[in-house]
Amino acid sequence: MPSSEFPIQVFAGASALAVVRDEGLHPERVRVVLGAAGGPKWLVLSAMDRELFGHWLQNSDGQPLFLLGSSIGAWRFAAACRKKPAAALSQFLDAYIHQRYSLRPTPDEISAEAVRIQQRFVSPEGVREILTHPRFRLNIVAARCRWPLSSRRTPLQAMGVAVAAAGNLASPRLLRLLCEHVIFADSRDTAPFGFRLGAGRRVPLQENNLRQALRASGAIPLVMRGVRNIAGAPDGTYRDGGILDYHMAVRTSMATGEVALFPHYTDRITPGWLDKKLPWRSAGASATDSVVMIAPSRDFVRNLPLGRIPDRNDFYWFKGRDEERFSCWKQVVEASERMAGAFFDAVHSGAIRHIVRPFPAARDLFRRLP
Repeated sequence: MPSSEFPIQVFAGASALAVVRDEGLHPERVRVVLGAAGGPKWLVLSAMDRELFGHWLQNSDGQPLFLLGSSIGAWRFAAACRKKPAAALSQFLDAYIHQRYSLRPTPDEISAEAVRIQQRFVSPEGVREILTHPRFRLNIVAARCRWPLSSRRTPLQAMGVAVAAAGNLASPRLLRLLCEHVIFADSRDTAPFGFRLGAGRRVPLQENNLRQALRASGAIPLVMRGVRNIAGAPDGTYRDGGILDYHMAVRTSMATGEVALFPHYTDRITPGWLDKKLPWRSAGASATDSVVMIAPSRDFVRNLPLGRIPDRNDFYWFKGRDEERFSCWKQVVEASERMAGAFFDAVHSGAIRHIVRPFPAARDLFRRLP
């Protein structure tokens, strides 16, 4: 068994647990990969992404592999769908780390920086590579917002967020009054997953809307501009997909023995962005049944530079000290090599059969929170 300093935890739902304990984890068993929203939190997964998409998943059986992500998860997966995924992921990583802002950035400034980052790893040629990838099928989650969440005026947006939070507290399905769940999907194959809240719309990814959809998926309310009138989609303002699918708590419908792989930055699955402070909200057994989730161990996180994984608060903590933030984040990226190494060592040796554990029961979630 791993020591208390082992850098990863591996959890699996009932069906996936039976597969992994019986035969280990093999790339040909993976039919879906899930990517959470969360901004800089993804940095602890950067080394794993490069190995996962650059090598390990290249060795599977040739069937379509569906990548479902919102916000930063969608951006990671767009890079992974390039012809040279390891190189594209490295370009994305470098551009992401070196974000710079004024002391009081406006939504326009932050949105422009997002465009700059995207241009580094999704060129027009890159768009064509993503849409014609021989195996990977990109699916990008966004939220088509209704008034007042669709407004460009900050006070009205804030009111919209408050109304959404209140409605979500009563029932997540009330979010549909303010947001339509939209998946911009590679239309070559039918994806084996649906919509968490029971209703939504699929829009085909095309050359003229892929980059718009990516920007929309990461357009955080009150922080960035929404993306309006995306080509091929209904008119409206599109914002961060994490509002509805923060940690990808979606049901999948796959063949017996197939799994959904979820490289995650925490050991809790939070369904929606507005559920972050509602610890009783978690993914149910039906959403995790076929999921294998890899997360950093708590000892690993405690040993990171700030004693935690990076998050958006770093932009405020290091305000005016960008070089210090760059250095801190690069140390996290270096540490991520330990996570990736531990996971792939466990996979190749078969030790993952003994490391994997069931997802905790809902009643245990409160005890597991820091």
